[in-house]
Amino acid sequence: MAGKKSQYALLLAVLIAVGVIILTVGVVIWQRQGEESEGLRQQRDSLNNEYKQAKIETDALPRRKQDLAEVNARLSDLDLNLVDYKYIPTYLKQIEDKAKATGNTLRSIHPTAPRPLDLHKSPLTVKKVADAPAEAPSSAPASPYYVQQISLDIEGSYVDLLKFLEALRAFPKMIYVRTVNITPVTGNGNSVVRMNTHLETYAIIIPDQYKSSPDENAPKEGKR
Repeated sequence: MAGKKSQYALLLAVLIAVGVIILTVGVVIWQRQGEESEGLRQQRDSLNNEYKQAKIETDALPRRKQDLAEVNARLSDLDLNLVDYKYIPTYLKQIEDKAKATGNTLRSIHPTAPRPLDLHKSPLTVKKVADAPAEAPSSAPASPYYVQQISLDIEGSYVDLLKFLEALRAFPKMIYVRTVNITPVTGNGNSVVRMNTHLETYAIIIPDQYKSSPDENAPKEGKR
């Protein structure tokens, strides 16, 4: 009888040990599955975030193409033959900053070639070659100053335009606004009326702001 009890006790101990082992293995497997599940969840969240970001960029692609087309159109309006004059790059940056600061959008800019400023005449006078009478050669030295006509097209509200004109009073370069032509933009339901404004301006360029074209400084054939 005592032997049978010993066998039952041993069998029960074995079963308990096996149960503990199975339970321990199950807990370990469950923990590993939980860790793997958490890792998969993080990967899923990361992929979802990447997908959302890619979708945002894809949806914004048409608008970016439109912005690029507008920038290219604005760049095509610039007279690239004037890049040799160091006055132009700083002027473009300064005038664009003034436009943005006053709520306007700079649509286009058309600078003409600089010409020497005749201090005895109005800088706004431009004579046509066919109409200009022959003048006797002047013994006066050439002026070190230049005048350049620059046409601007900006878009904004009437108040924005007034702010822009007021900002030109404190412009870091000498600018004279000759004419201002305003054309209202077709409304889109907005209570604020937008308008396109064309400005004819004249810039007085001092010697430090002017830089001759390399072609003018290049030595000619047969000369050194």
